[in-house]
Amino acid sequence: MSLAKGVLPRQRNTNQDRVIRNPHANGYFISVDLVDPLTREQVAAWLTNVAKPAVEQLVAHPHGHELDLGHDASERLAAVAIGFGERFFNRAFDPPIAMPLDFANRPRRLPNATHPDDIIFYVVALSEARAADFLATLSSDRSTVANVRLHRGYQRIDESEVFGYRDGIRNPRAAEERQRIAFVEGDSGEPEWSHGGTYMVYMRIQQNHETFDALADDNARDAVIGRTSDGRRLDQAEVDFPNEPSEYGSGMPPNSHVRKAGPRGKHEDVKIFRRGLPYVEANDSGQVTRGLNFVSFQKSLDPFDVIFNDWMRDTRFPEQQSEIGQDALLAHTTTIKEGAYFVPPHDDDFPGATMFRAAAVKQPKTGKIHIRKTVRDVNNSPRGFERSGFVFELVANDGTGTVLQTQSTNAVGHATFDDVPLGVYEVREQPPMIANMQPAPNQTINLDSGAVVLRFENVQNDPNSPYG
Repeated sequence: MSLAKGVLPRQRNTNQDRVIRNPHANGYFISVDLVDPLTREQVAAWLTNVAKPAVEQLVAHPHGHELDLGHDASERLAAVAIGFGERFFNRAFDPPIAMPLDFANRPRRLPNATHPDDIIFYVVALSEARAADFLATLSSDRSTVANVRLHRGYQRIDESEVFGYRDGIRNPRAAEERQRIAFVEGDSGEPEWSHGGTYMVYMRIQQNHETFDALADDNARDAVIGRTSDGRRLDQAEVDFPNEPSEYGSGMPPNSHVRKAGPRGKHEDVKIFRRGLPYVEANDSGQVTRGLNFVSFQKSLDPFDVIFNDWMRDTRFPEQQSEIGQDALLAHTTTIKEGAYFVPPHDDDFPGATMFRAAAVKQPKTGKIHIRKTVRDVNNSPRGFERSGFVFELVANDGTGTVLQTQSTNAVGHATFDDVPLGVYEVREQPPMIANMQPAPNQTINLDSGAVVLRFENVQNDPNSPYG
């Protein structure tokens, strides 16, 4: 299984990538709108004849005068992650391209592109000249490309975000854990072409210095973040990132960013890999704005959904029974652009080639049934909720009612019945241990492939329930 390129920093005996982690690197977020209509063949031709050689030229090892500028001939000059948006998958291709699972039939709480685009190129480059050539090449074929938009960023020197606080502290360090968090696995129920790819969330977030700097003092600003500027958690006496406890002490404000966006304990399995870049720009009116190009990679969009909606934006998380407000950091930020994309696994033919190629699938003898749990209110709106602890039973469909397996959801709302022989089954939810909530209706499933996904949605409108 080939993994998507340009996603994770390379780790050669250290935690430093010569491009992605290079403090001299610049970032480019290049959104491409394709003309409409286009056939599968036309899109594949553009990806083959324009995008592929442009990427190869961008990342190629330095040569000629570039070596005079101090570049090491053994290193690449750029990293590129190429994401395809929902607009791309909703195009009327014949035959259609199988859509990534989390782009289809899900509650719309995830980022929608402010300017709906087909493709985004997340570029980190050491050469401004090469990045300029790359941008010009992508926009050269006006018979295929309608519009190109560019947002920029830069790599940090001191690992701090633009408010001056250490950032990325909770990101996993081990390469194996990063891969497990980021990349779609082969038995996930996703289309086969997507295995080794990753979901990418991009949000361009303006950080409002006027309101943040106007807070009373450093203590007030620390309370918004939940840490001091050097990274010490407010409920701890010293900086000790690897050994921070799961429990939070009285010194941690419940609505601080650290407490709302990074709970531990039973929520430890809700993880994303963040790889954002700050930015600074002057607009046409002469004002300078600063902020973050937030980027996260994850094998499902559900972890991001949980963090951003169930935790940060819900006014009763984590206390559950008391109003503590949204994440305090949200009052000092404004989202300028947002979107969710899928970065396909690498293919030597052209970017995204796996999407266009139907591979023969060997029929397995057993499979997996993946459960995904959400909660909504009576008005059909998604509802913040603790997604762990919902219990499901796999029941034989032979009239005996025999329970074959029992599984509970994790903090992302996922559970899996594993090693299930192909056949017909009923999946049912046990009554939730929550007042005024009924189990979701039973579902009958014909497991005829390696993996299927079932969505179970409860209805809850009790204002006293957690945390909703």
